[in-house]
This record gives sequence, C-alpha cells and structure tokens, in this order.
Amino acid sequence: MRRFHPIFQEHRVKLGLIAIAILVIATTLVFLTTAFPLSRSGRLIAHLRNDDDEARHAADELGEIGPSAIPELLPLLSSSDASRRYWACAAIGNMRSRGSEGVPALIAALSDGDDDVKAGAVSALQKIGISALPAVPELIRLAAQTNNYLRLNAGVALWRISHEPEPALHILTNVVWVIEPYYQDRVIRVLSEMESEGLGAVPTLEAFRSVKNSRLRFAALRARWRITANGSNLVDDLSGFVTNKDDRYQELALELLGEIGPPASQSTQAVRIALQSGDLRIRRTARKALLQIEGSKE
Repeated sequence: MRRFHPIFQEHRVKLGLIAIAILVIATTLVFLTTAFPLSRSGRLIAHLRNDDDEARHAADELGEIGPSAIPELLPLLSSSDASRRYWACAAIGNMRSRGSEGVPALIAALSDGDDDVKAGAVSALQKIGISALPAVPELIRLAAQTNNYLRLNAGVALWRISHEPEPALHILTNVVWVIEPYYQDRVIRVLSEMESEGLGAVPTLEAFRSVKNSRLRFAALRARWRITANGSNLVDDLSGFVTNKDDRYQELALELLGEIGPPASQSTQAVRIALQSGDLRIRRTARKALLQIEGSKE
C-alpha cells in the first residue's frame, strides 16, 4: 500500500477539515435563508443609499408597502450615512397619510446635521399631512434659519399640513424674493392654493408685474385671480400676453380671460386679434374665450 509522508497526511487532514467547515457554513446559510428569508422591506432598504435611481425606486416601493416597513426604516435615521437617513425619510413620506407612525422620528430629523436630511424630513412631513401637525413648532423654528431652500420647504409644509395661512404666508412672501426663479414659481403656485385665505399675498404677487420673467409674471396673475376671484384688474396685463404672440403664454392668457368672463370685456379687441392667428389651437382658444367673455354659449 502506498504511504504518504506524515506531513502530507497532516495537510490532507487539514484540507479535509476546511472543506467540511465550508460545507457546514454553506449549508447553514442555505438553511437560514430558507427558514428566515429577508423580508421584502429588508431587501429594498439595502438599496437606500446614494442618490441614484435604485434608491429612488426602493423608496417608492417601500412607500407602497406602507406602515409595516416603518420599524425597519427607523434605525436608518440613526445611520452615520446621510444618504441612508435621507432615503429613510423619503420612504416614510412616500407612505403619505399611512406614514403617521414615523412622524416623531421625522420631527427629530428636522434637527439633523445635514441639510439634505432636514429637507427630506420636511418633504416627508408635508406628504403625511394633517397627522404631522405635531411637527409645526419645529417647522416654524426651521423656517427661521438662513438656508432659503429649507425656509421655502418649511413654509410649504406648514401650509399643506395645517391649511392655515399663517405663518406659512409670512414665510413664503419673504423668501420668494431671495430664491431662484424655479423656486419662485413654486411659491406662487402654493400661494395660489390658498385661494381666499391668501389675500395677504396679493401685494407680493402684484410686485411680480415688474419682473422680466414671463413665466413668473403670468403665474402671479393667475394666482391673483385664484385668490381674489376679481379679474377686472388683471385684464390689461393678460391682454398684453395675448397680443405679444408668445405661444407659451398666449393660449394660457386666453383661457384665463375666458375664465374671468364678462368682467374681461376690455380684452375683446386683443382676443379678436388672436382669432386671426396662424395657429389653429390659438384660434380655437380665442373663440371660446370670446364666447365666455361676451356671455354667449357654444
């Protein structure tokens, strides 16, 4: 019989033991995976990192799962990774009103050291809505900080959570002049949502008549109409949008003049000019507006 040197025999024994250990570990992992499978929430939570589509999709799916995912999300709000904390806020916010269980943790996140995480918490509280009322004092505190983006978002959240015009109105009408046009447009749209409760915003909206940005000028006109329901003092400015033949706003101005109806009678000359447009869509919109202004029926 062939004999191996004792050293080789010892190595064979060690290799055999290693192979057995690997087999045992692999078998154990298979058993654990089968007996205790990672929950759907757990698998999705593993993707909540960095700013990418994978994290965004995971946060959306967690929002669909709803409250049952919150206990697994809450530990992420204590993570040393700011992106993990942000996406945990986003996932809870995506649950909308069903995410109320996460409100205390989101309130705590308003004091996070990272501004993006704070913004994520504000957005989440806004989406949750009325159940986030306990967050109002912290949102007011946040709105007093120097980060204009956070001030803007805190003001929007205060309105959409409480549906009380103040202090949101005061915050938004102040921050609107120190932010970029994109965010100014957002503020105007939120003020428009307030309708009659936003009367205090009218002077701010009137000031937009002098800005060069057509989008903002028109948005402010539309907001004034939504808030005051008085279109007679908007007619001249809207007629200007109709006659300057800017396709982006000509149709919108015609539609708004039609909404205003008979009080917009001073605009009929401008509307009739639009009837001669080479754009069929503009002609149709002008015809409809003229019928509404003159009180006729289709």
